[in-house]
Amino acid sequence: MKDAPPVTRTVRAFQKALARESRFYPLKSKCKILCLRDTRHPKTEHDILYRCEPIPMLAGHKLPLVARRPEEGSSLDVAPAVGAGAEARRRGTHRGRMFLPSITYALESSFYRHPGPSESEIFDELVLRHGSSDSLALDLGCGRGAEGHDYRGMLGRVLGCDRDPRALSNPYLDEVVIADLEDLPFAEASFDLVFSRAVFEHLERPATVFGEIRRVLKPGGRLVVMTPNRNHYVTLISRLTPHWFHRLVGRVRDVSPRDVFPTFYRANTLRRLRLLCVDAALKIESIGIVEGKPAYVTVTPVTYVLGIVYERLVNSARLLQPFRSSIFLVARRP
Repeated sequence: MKDAPPVTRTVRAFQKALARESRFYPLKSKCKILCLRDTRHPKTEHDILYRCEPIPMLAGHKLPLVARRPEEGSSLDVAPAVGAGAEARRRGTHRGRMFLPSITYALESSFYRHPGPSESEIFDELVLRHGSSDSLALDLGCGRGAEGHDYRGMLGRVLGCDRDPRALSNPYLDEVVIADLEDLPFAEASFDLVFSRAVFEHLERPATVFGEIRRVLKPGGRLVVMTPNRNHYVTLISRLTPHWFHRLVGRVRDVSPRDVFPTFYRANTLRRLRLLCVDAALKIESIGIVEGKPAYVTVTPVTYVLGIVYERLVNSARLLQPFRSSIFLVARRP
Protein backbone atom coordinates (compact mmCIF):
# COMPACT_ATOMS: atom_id res chain seq x y z
CA MET A 1 0.00 0.00 0.00
CA LYS A 2 1.47 3.32 -1.06
CA ASP A 3 0.65 6.42 0.98
CA ALA A 4 -0.39 9.59 -0.76
CA PRO A 5 1.53 12.63 0.54
CA PRO A 6 -0.16 14.86 3.16
CA VAL A 7 -1.78 17.96 1.74
CA THR A 8 -3.24 21.16 3.16
CA ARG A 9 -6.01 22.58 1.04
CA THR A 10 -9.59 23.64 1.33
CA VAL A 11 -12.07 20.82 1.68
CA ARG A 12 -13.55 21.50 -1.75
CA ALA A 13 -10.19 21.67 -3.50
CA PHE A 14 -9.06 18.46 -1.88
CA GLN A 15 -12.27 16.74 -2.97
CA LYS A 16 -11.62 17.75 -6.56
CA ALA A 17 -8.11 16.36 -6.33
CA LEU A 18 -9.43 13.07 -4.99
CA ALA A 19 -12.18 12.91 -7.61
CA ARG A 20 -9.48 12.46 -10.23
CA GLU A 21 -8.25 9.35 -8.41
CA SER A 22 -10.48 6.45 -9.41
CA ARG A 23 -9.47 4.30 -6.45
CA PHE A 24 -10.99 6.70 -3.93
CA TYR A 25 -14.61 6.56 -2.88
CA PRO A 26 -17.00 9.20 -4.30
CA LEU A 27 -17.32 12.31 -2.17
CA LYS A 28 -20.01 14.90 -1.59
CA SER A 29 -19.07 18.56 -1.40
CA LYS A 30 -18.30 20.04 2.03
CA CYS A 31 -18.13 16.57 3.54
CA LYS A 32 -17.04 15.75 7.05
CA ILE A 33 -13.60 14.20 7.49
CA LEU A 34 -13.86 10.60 8.60
CA CYS A 35 -11.51 7.67 8.77
CA LEU A 36 -11.98 4.22 7.26
CA ARG A 37 -10.20 1.34 8.91
CA ASP A 38 -9.66 -2.08 7.45
CA THR A 39 -11.23 -4.47 9.98
CA ARG A 40 -9.61 -7.50 8.34
CA HIS A 41 -6.12 -6.05 8.77
CA PRO A 42 -6.00 -4.44 12.23
CA LYS A 43 -2.35 -3.45 11.88
CA THR A 44 -3.10 -0.95 9.14
CA GLU A 45 -5.06 2.27 9.09
CA HIS A 46 -6.43 4.14 6.12
CA ASP A 47 -7.25 7.83 6.55
CA ILE A 48 -9.40 9.01 3.66
CA LEU A 49 -12.37 11.25 3.11
CA TYR A 50 -15.75 9.60 3.14
CA ARG A 51 -19.07 11.08 2.07
CA CYS A 52 -21.44 12.06 4.85
CA GLU A 53 -23.62 14.92 6.06
CA PRO A 54 -22.63 18.39 4.79
CA ILE A 55 -20.95 20.81 7.19
CA PRO A 56 -21.35 24.27 5.64
CA MET A 57 -19.21 26.05 8.26
CA LEU A 58 -16.16 24.06 7.10
CA ALA A 59 -16.29 25.43 3.55
CA GLY A 60 -13.13 27.37 2.82
CA HIS A 61 -11.32 26.27 6.00
CA LYS A 62 -7.78 25.07 5.42
CA LEU A 63 -7.37 21.73 7.15
CA PRO A 64 -4.44 19.31 7.30
CA LEU A 65 -5.73 16.30 5.42
CA VAL A 66 -4.06 12.95 4.84
CA ALA A 67 -5.20 10.56 2.13
CA ARG A 68 -4.20 6.93 1.90
CA ARG A 69 -5.30 4.30 -0.56
CA PRO A 70 -7.23 1.37 0.96
CA GLU A 71 -6.24 -2.11 -0.06
CA GLU A 72 -8.44 -3.45 -2.82
CA GLY A 73 -11.15 -5.80 -1.67
CA SER A 74 -10.90 -4.75 1.97
CA SER A 75 -13.94 -4.50 4.25
CA LEU A 76 -13.96 -1.07 5.84
CA ASP A 77 -15.33 0.30 9.07
CA VAL A 78 -16.18 3.98 9.55
CA ALA A 79 -14.79 5.96 12.51
CA PRO A 80 -13.82 9.60 13.25
CA ALA A 81 -10.62 10.77 11.67
CA VAL A 82 -7.31 11.11 13.46
CA GLY A 83 -4.38 13.20 12.29
CA ALA A 84 -1.13 11.86 10.96
CA GLY A 85 0.78 11.00 14.15
CA ALA A 86 4.02 9.25 14.91
CA GLU A 87 4.86 6.14 12.88
CA ALA A 88 4.13 3.92 15.86
CA ARG A 89 0.56 5.22 16.11
CA ARG A 90 -0.07 5.16 12.34
CA ARG A 91 0.74 1.47 12.36
CA GLY A 92 -1.79 0.74 15.10
CA THR A 93 -5.57 0.62 15.22
CA HIS A 94 -7.05 3.57 17.07
CA ARG A 95 -10.20 2.77 18.99
CA GLY A 96 -11.46 6.19 20.08
CA ARG A 97 -14.58 6.73 17.99
CA MET A 98 -16.52 9.37 19.88
CA PHE A 99 -18.70 11.30 17.44
CA LEU A 100 -17.93 15.00 17.15
CA PRO A 101 -21.03 17.14 16.55
CA SER A 102 -20.72 19.50 13.60
CA ILE A 103 -20.31 22.67 15.68
CA THR A 104 -17.75 21.02 17.94
CA TYR A 105 -15.85 19.77 14.93
CA ALA A 106 -15.80 23.27 13.45
CA LEU A 107 -14.50 24.67 16.76
CA GLU A 108 -11.71 22.11 16.79
CA SER A 109 -10.79 23.01 13.21
CA SER A 110 -10.66 26.71 14.08
CA PHE A 111 -8.79 26.59 17.38
CA TYR A 112 -6.48 23.66 16.61
CA ARG A 113 -5.79 24.21 12.93
CA HIS A 114 -2.06 23.64 13.46
CA PRO A 115 -1.86 21.70 16.74
CA GLY A 116 1.41 20.70 18.32
CA PRO A 117 2.26 17.07 19.03
CA SER A 118 -0.38 15.17 20.97
CA GLU A 119 0.32 13.46 24.29
CA SER A 120 0.52 10.12 22.50
CA GLU A 121 3.02 11.47 19.98
CA ILE A 122 5.16 12.91 22.78
CA PHE A 123 5.13 9.53 24.49
CA ASP A 124 6.09 7.73 21.26
CA GLU A 125 8.98 10.14 20.76
CA LEU A 126 10.28 9.59 24.30
CA VAL A 127 10.10 5.81 23.98
CA LEU A 128 11.93 5.78 20.67
CA ARG A 129 14.47 8.36 21.81
CA HIS A 130 15.53 6.23 24.76
CA GLY A 131 15.30 2.89 22.97
CA SER A 132 17.19 1.48 20.01
CA SER A 133 17.01 -1.34 17.51
CA ASP A 134 18.81 -3.66 19.92
CA SER A 135 16.90 -2.70 23.10
CA LEU A 136 14.95 -5.23 25.12
CA ALA A 137 11.87 -3.30 26.24
CA LEU A 138 9.03 -4.00 28.66
CA ASP A 139 5.55 -2.55 28.18
CA LEU A 140 4.32 -2.33 31.77
CA GLY A 141 0.55 -2.76 31.92
CA CYS A 142 0.40 -3.43 28.19
CA GLY A 143 -3.30 -4.27 28.00
CA ARG A 144 -4.80 -5.76 24.85
CA GLY A 145 -3.34 -3.15 22.51
CA ALA A 146 -6.40 -0.94 22.09
CA GLU A 147 -4.25 2.20 21.82
CA GLY A 148 -2.23 0.76 18.95
CA HIS A 149 1.34 1.66 19.95
CA ASP A 150 3.52 -0.56 17.76
CA TYR A 151 7.29 -0.31 18.31
CA ARG A 152 8.26 -3.56 16.63
CA GLY A 153 11.07 -3.00 14.19
CA MET A 154 12.03 0.21 16.01
CA LEU A 155 12.95 -1.49 19.28
CA GLY A 156 14.84 -4.77 19.38
CA ARG A 157 12.26 -6.86 21.23
CA VAL A 158 9.14 -5.73 23.08
CA LEU A 159 7.66 -7.77 25.92
CA GLY A 160 4.42 -6.97 27.70
CA CYS A 161 3.26 -7.62 31.25
CA ASP A 162 -0.27 -7.27 32.53
CA ARG A 163 -2.47 -9.13 35.00
CA ASP A 164 -5.42 -9.02 32.61
CA PRO A 165 -5.45 -12.27 30.54
CA ARG A 166 -6.83 -10.35 27.57
CA ALA A 167 -3.34 -8.88 27.13
CA LEU A 168 -2.44 -12.15 25.41
CA SER A 169 -4.35 -10.85 22.38
CA ASN A 170 -2.15 -7.73 22.10
CA PRO A 171 -0.86 -7.84 18.49
CA TYR A 172 1.94 -5.30 18.99
CA LEU A 173 4.19 -7.32 21.32
CA ASP A 174 6.71 -10.07 20.73
CA GLU A 175 5.73 -11.82 23.96
CA VAL A 176 3.20 -11.28 26.76
CA VAL A 177 3.46 -12.43 30.37
CA ILE A 178 0.42 -12.42 32.65
CA ALA A 179 1.58 -11.32 36.09
CA ASP A 180 1.02 -8.70 38.78
CA LEU A 181 3.09 -5.55 38.33
CA GLU A 182 3.99 -5.70 42.02
CA ASP A 183 5.80 -9.02 41.48
CA LEU A 184 7.36 -9.02 38.01
CA PRO A 185 8.45 -12.50 36.87
CA PHE A 186 11.73 -11.31 35.33
CA ALA A 187 15.32 -11.63 36.46
CA GLU A 188 17.19 -8.64 37.83
CA ALA A 189 18.71 -6.28 35.25
CA SER A 190 16.75 -7.75 32.33
CA PHE A 191 15.56 -4.69 30.36
CA ASP A 192 17.12 -1.71 28.64
CA LEU A 193 13.83 0.15 28.66
CA VAL A 194 10.58 -0.01 30.65
CA PHE A 195 7.67 2.14 29.48
CA SER A 196 4.12 2.59 30.72
CA ARG A 197 1.23 4.63 29.35
CA ALA A 198 -1.93 5.46 31.34
CA VAL A 199 -1.27 2.76 33.93
CA PHE A 200 0.15 4.44 37.05
CA GLU A 201 -3.23 5.88 38.02
CA HIS A 202 -4.40 2.30 38.58
CA LEU A 203 -1.56 1.32 40.95
CA GLU A 204 -2.71 0.57 44.46
CA ARG A 205 0.86 0.25 45.84
CA PRO A 206 3.06 2.30 43.49
CA ALA A 207 6.14 2.15 45.74
CA THR A 208 6.26 -1.63 45.31
CA VAL A 209 5.91 -1.30 41.54
CA PHE A 210 8.72 1.27 41.38
CA GLY A 211 10.95 -1.10 43.32
CA GLU A 212 10.21 -3.85 40.81
CA ILE A 213 10.89 -1.51 37.90
CA ARG A 214 14.30 -0.65 39.31
CA ARG A 215 15.07 -4.32 39.86
CA VAL A 216 14.34 -5.41 36.28
CA LEU A 217 16.09 -2.41 34.66
CA LYS A 218 19.69 -2.82 33.62
CA PRO A 219 22.17 -0.25 35.00
CA GLY A 220 21.72 2.72 32.71
CA GLY A 221 18.28 1.47 31.65
CA ARG A 222 15.43 3.95 31.49
CA LEU A 223 11.83 4.21 32.60
CA VAL A 224 9.43 6.25 30.43
CA VAL A 225 6.01 7.06 31.89
CA MET A 226 2.92 8.92 30.75
CA THR A 227 0.17 9.25 33.34
CA PRO A 228 -2.71 11.66 34.04
CA ASN A 229 -2.22 14.47 36.53
CA ARG A 230 -4.19 14.07 39.77
CA ASN A 231 -4.94 17.82 39.87
CA HIS A 232 -6.57 18.01 36.42
CA TYR A 233 -10.33 18.49 36.15
CA VAL A 234 -10.80 15.11 34.43
CA THR A 235 -9.10 13.20 37.25
CA LEU A 236 -10.85 15.37 39.83
CA ILE A 237 -14.23 14.31 38.41
CA SER A 238 -12.99 10.71 38.30
CA ARG A 239 -12.03 10.81 41.98
CA LEU A 240 -15.39 12.27 42.99
CA THR A 241 -17.55 9.82 41.04
CA PRO A 242 -18.21 6.08 41.47
CA HIS A 243 -16.80 3.40 39.21
CA TRP A 244 -20.14 2.79 37.48
CA PHE A 245 -20.05 6.41 36.29
CA HIS A 246 -16.60 5.80 34.77
CA ARG A 247 -18.04 2.85 32.86
CA LEU A 248 -20.90 5.03 31.63
CA VAL A 249 -18.51 7.69 30.37
CA GLY A 250 -16.49 4.95 28.75
CA ARG A 251 -19.54 3.79 26.82
CA VAL A 252 -20.10 7.35 25.55
CA ARG A 253 -16.47 7.40 24.38
CA ASP A 254 -16.87 3.94 22.83
CA VAL A 255 -14.65 2.26 25.43
CA SER A 256 -15.60 -1.24 26.53
CA PRO A 257 -16.62 -1.49 30.22
CA ARG A 258 -14.02 -4.25 30.55
CA ASP A 259 -11.35 -1.68 29.69
CA VAL A 260 -12.37 0.67 32.52
CA PHE A 261 -10.35 -0.19 35.64
CA PRO A 262 -10.44 1.20 39.20
CA THR A 263 -8.25 4.26 39.78
CA PHE A 264 -6.28 5.29 42.87
CA TYR A 265 -4.10 8.23 41.69
CA ARG A 266 -1.31 7.47 44.18
CA ALA A 267 1.49 8.19 41.71
CA ASN A 268 -0.04 11.08 39.80
CA THR A 269 1.54 14.35 40.83
CA LEU A 270 4.98 15.74 40.06
CA ARG A 271 5.91 15.69 43.74
CA ARG A 272 4.71 12.12 44.29
CA LEU A 273 6.58 10.80 41.24
CA ARG A 274 9.77 12.50 42.40
CA LEU A 275 9.47 10.90 45.84
CA LEU A 276 8.80 7.47 44.34
CA CYS A 277 11.89 7.75 42.15
CA VAL A 278 14.03 8.80 45.11
CA ASP A 279 12.77 5.88 47.21
CA ALA A 280 13.45 3.43 44.35
CA ALA A 281 16.93 4.87 43.71
CA LEU A 282 16.00 6.01 40.20
CA LYS A 283 17.53 9.21 38.87
CA ILE A 284 15.07 11.54 37.15
CA GLU A 285 16.35 12.78 33.79
CA SER A 286 13.26 14.75 32.84
CA ILE A 287 9.79 15.34 34.18
CA GLY A 288 7.13 17.60 32.73
CA ILE A 289 3.44 18.19 32.36
CA VAL A 290 1.39 18.96 29.24
CA GLU A 291 -2.14 20.15 28.43
CA GLY A 292 -3.36 19.26 24.96
CA LYS A 293 -6.66 19.44 23.14
CA PRO A 294 -9.68 18.87 25.44
CA ALA A 295 -10.47 15.35 24.24
CA TYR A 296 -12.80 14.39 27.10
CA VAL A 297 -15.33 17.19 26.68
CA THR A 298 -16.27 16.95 22.99
CA VAL A 299 -19.78 15.70 23.75
CA THR A 300 -21.35 19.17 23.40
CA PRO A 301 -20.13 22.49 21.97
CA VAL A 302 -20.54 24.19 25.38
CA THR A 303 -18.30 21.73 27.21
CA TYR A 304 -15.79 21.86 24.37
CA VAL A 305 -15.58 25.65 24.55
CA LEU A 306 -15.02 25.42 28.30
CA GLY A 307 -12.29 22.86 27.64
CA ILE A 308 -10.62 25.20 25.14
CA VAL A 309 -10.71 28.07 27.65
CA TYR A 310 -9.16 25.84 30.32
CA GLU A 311 -6.44 24.62 27.94
CA ARG A 312 -5.48 28.16 26.91
CA LEU A 313 -5.49 29.31 30.54
CA VAL A 314 -3.25 26.60 32.02
CA ASN A 315 -0.84 26.86 29.08
CA SER A 316 -0.56 30.63 29.44
CA ALA A 317 1.45 30.68 32.68
CA ARG A 318 4.03 28.46 34.34
CA LEU A 319 2.28 29.06 37.64
CA LEU A 320 -0.70 27.04 36.36
CA GLN A 321 1.45 24.12 35.19
CA PRO A 322 0.35 21.82 38.07
CA PHE A 323 -3.18 21.84 36.63
CA ARG A 324 -2.30 20.50 33.17
CA SER A 325 -3.45 17.05 32.13
CA SER A 326 -0.59 14.62 31.42
CA ILE A 327 2.69 13.98 33.25
CA PHE A 328 5.75 12.64 31.42
CA LEU A 329 8.63 11.10 33.34
CA VAL A 330 11.98 9.75 32.19
CA ALA A 331 14.13 8.16 34.90
CA ARG A 332 17.32 6.09 34.81
CA ARG A 333 18.72 3.34 36.97
CA PRO A 334 22.26 4.47 37.95
